[in-house]
Amino acid sequence: MHEGAGQDGIVGVDDLVRVAFVLCGKEAGLSLEAIRLMVTGDAERRRAVLRREAADLRARIAAAQAALEMIEVGANCPHEDLLQCPHFRRGLARQAVRIGEAAAHSPVLR
Repeated sequence: MHEGAGQDGIVGVDDLVRVAFVLCGKEAGLSLEAIRLMVTGDAERRRAVLRREAADLRARIAAAQAALEMIEVGANCPHEDLLQCPHFRRGLARQAVRIGEAAAHSPVLR
């Protein structure tokens, strides 16, 4: 019996590795298909899918970092009306441009 084989409901080491692998992939935002291809697909297809997933993850990280900047500016802004703060407004304009650029490159939003 190999390490992953369960007996009487006992979970093997290989089973735990697979579950951890899926959870880490989902945490990174990978699709279930991409996760499956990482372990079952041919190498060229896997590489192509993972390159696309990596590009998507980089875009999500950049968007999250920009959103964090806006939150931090708002948290530290002395203005009573945040929308009247010149610094916040400049940041908001930059964020709107980023959103527009991301939408233009997104296969979902095209």
